[in-house]
Amino acid sequence: MSASRPSTAVKLFVPVIALVLSVVALVIGALWTSSANSTLATALTSQEGTAADVYGSQSAIVVSSALLSAGIIGIVVSLAALGILIALGAFSTRTDDGTALDGVDDAGEFEDAEDAVPAGAVPAAAAPATQAAAPVSSTPTTARPAGSAEAAAADVAAAEAPGPASDADRQV
Repeated sequence: MSASRPSTAVKLFVPVIALVLSVVALVIGALWTSSANSTLATALTSQEGTAADVYGSQSAIVVSSALLSAGIIGIVVSLAALGILIALGAFSTRTDDGTALDGVDDAGEFEDAEDAVPAGAVPAAAAPATQAAAPVSSTPTTARPAGSAEAAAADVAAAEAPGPASDADRQV
């Protein structure tokens, strides 16, 4: 029994959620850093700033900048994960027999939909001929215009005429 592969939606789930959470962490970290920095600047310039305001704002800046950095790193990692999934072909859809439906084969090359042959099918050009070729007549034919109805009827009749069945028939 073969294990089923996860669908495209499941493959997208983890990197996209990581990207969203990273953007949220980046925004919260940026806003918190800005707020803590303005609080520190106010505490240092005012005459009534206390040690708790100064040292507390410094600690808040350190923590909020760590959150900001985690958001930036998370965005880079989740975008890299999406890029790796795309490069490995995780979003291509395949049928049960392994043929690609998205127009790209296993080597990553584009395969034209008109040229694609389903597995097990034989193209008409590769099928063996069922009739022997008609013998060439040694009698001259009269010249007819190439586009006339007589020429078309003669060509069809010559193509449908059966050839000799064996060597004994040819020696008549």
